Amino acid sequence: MIESHVETLPPIEVIDQVGSTNAELKRLGRGDAPHGTALRANVQTAGRGQRSHTWVSPKGGLYLSVLIRPNVPGEALPALPVACALGALGALREMGCPRVRLKWPNDIVVEHRKVAGILTELVSGGDGVFAVFGIGVNMEPPAMPDDFDEADALLPAGLRDELSPTAQMPSLDELAERIRLGILNAVTWWTEAYGRVGGRAALPKLATRAVGVEVDRWAEDPVRGGAEGPLASLLAPYNASLAFVGEKVRMVAIDGGEVAQGTFLGVDGYGHALVAHVDGSVEMHDAADVSLRPDSL
Repeated sequence: MIESHVETLPPIEVIDQVGSTNAELKRLGRGDAPHGTALRANVQTAGRGQRSHTWVSPKGGLYLSVLIRPNVPGEALPALPVACALGALGALREMGCPRVRLKWPNDIVVEHRKVAGILTELVSGGDGVFAVFGIGVNMEPPAMPDDFDEADALLPAGLRDELSPTAQMPSLDELAERIRLGILNAVTWWTEAYGRVGGRAALPKLATRAVGVEVDRWAEDPVRGGAEGPLASLLAPYNASLAFVGEKVRMVAIDGGEVAQGTFLGVDGYGHALVAHVDGSVEMHDAADVSLRPDSL
């Protein structure tokens, strides 16, 4: 599958400086840029993360955007960011960073350290909906911004420090191509899987990664567990890749206020984070409203 992508993909365009690779690729996507088109910038001056948060993008990091033209019905599109994230995660692991995990909903971490941020944006164009997947990878540990709050945020980390001892540090070009291929292969796999099962699939058993009898019973219940939804075919690999499953977490609102504490169970078929409380109840949380923090921060 990778070889067929390599034969047909346009080269990754490298721009010295741009406001945002996602914004530039959205502009190209509204034209006739094909599936798999990618841009990489040496410097971003207006990089963005989730909820339009600024992504600091100094020279030396990887700032990459990939154009996706998904061949799925509209109701499946909420799963596209997850498919892309799994592809990027797999590429980083194959490059020699086996401990990376996904932090719901949009970071790549090693333990409590943030190695990369990801943002997938859906765009309506003349030929229907397309998506732009953006990723920023810290190749080296970045300088801390003046307003960085160590008490309530993951520490930024560099890829070099998180590589296994036998792995070689990739070049920016090599890493960009491997991530692009990982994303495209993951999207292809997801498209084929969705075609087979649609929005319905068996719930992965989270019991081995959760805690407590009540949690185990709930996690194996396909009705309460949300085995339906656009993420159904991705639930098993997604939940297996998530950081902090089975751990105590805090759910923090956009304004910084804490809205819940409990044990993180993983994600349901609609992308909601599932948090179990000591009384056995389970709450669903939407990424548009809250972010997840490990309780140890």
